[in-house]
Amino acid sequence: MDHSRCRLIIDAGQNHFCFAVQEMDTGEFLSLEYYQFSTARQDELRKLIDTDPTLRCAYPEVHVFYNHSRGLLVPDTYYQPDNAGRLLELMRGDLPSGPPAGDAIPEMGATYVYSVLPELHDMLVHKYPNLSFSHFNTGWLKRRLSLDIPSSRLEAVLYPSHLIVTLWSEGRLLVNQYYDYDTPEDVAWCLLNVARQWGMPPGDLPVVISGLVESHSPMYAEIRKYFMYVELDTWPSQFRYDPAFEQYPQHFFSPIFSLAT
Repeated sequence: MDHSRCRLIIDAGQNHFCFAVQEMDTGEFLSLEYYQFSTARQDELRKLIDTDPTLRCAYPEVHVFYNHSRGLLVPDTYYQPDNAGRLLELMRGDLPSGPPAGDAIPEMGATYVYSVLPELHDMLVHKYPNLSFSHFNTGWLKRRLSLDIPSSRLEAVLYPSHLIVTLWSEGRLLVNQYYDYDTPEDVAWCLLNVARQWGMPPGDLPVVISGLVESHSPMYAEIRKYFMYVELDTWPSQFRYDPAFEQYPQHFFSPIFSLAT
């Protein structure tokens, strides 16, 4: 692998750190690693960055997607860079301190505003001075807007302790929210609650699942109890993938692959 011809894409989550290497000329994904952290996240992450052979390499392009719940989508009519911190304080009053950032989503006429956690950001900038960054939800929403997919559907990106729920109705975004969970029943209740709050019958609403959930798992079975149309997400078709990825279900890593779109 010639790292000088590759980009590094990082999904830096609340309790996880996932990264993929993509060849820039061909668009082929060559490798991927996923790590789940305990409460001692910063120490574990620092050790990983210092010792992992893939992360120790230099790349001409590095993009970090911060994946945490401390953000919100703001219509451009209400957004100014100098009021981003105030908006976060009003909507997410229990936020830890951290400078605000904003990602423009012109297709929606909105900006995704979020806090940048200083310790994590400083650690990554020290390692990759050339990095660019945005929020996971920015990449996820832009991916949806670029695709010709059904205009109404419920999307769930599942991680071991939280999920990201996005609800679309007739092409209009209704919900984009993080939820913590402990059991499969929590996940099913969360999806049902979102659908019912917006008057969308679970039996008619398509649900698309991505992330680390097995199709024969209790969690998947619990979701299928209440939703008739459940499908597993797939890889973006415009990229190539190393044959090693074929041993895994496509929905496992479709979230980070989708960020490259």
